[in-house]
Amino acid sequence: LSRETVVALAETLAALGVRRYALQGFRPEGCASPALASVPQAGFLDPALHRELAGKFEILALRPA
Repeated sequence: LSRETVVALAETLAALGVRRYALQGFRPEGCASPALASVPQAGFLDPALHRELAGKFEILALRPA
């Protein structure tokens, strides 16, 4: 997913009342889909994204792959 898609999803979930949100990076090792495994990583698990989304949820976790 693109960073923009992740932010839009987070905003939608927050508007629906979701209080806990976790994002985990994609790990291509062992992926059964060569097409999916070859997609460049979005790099959205960064401090700027955390700051942007932190106020929307009671608990926000960004997990590495």
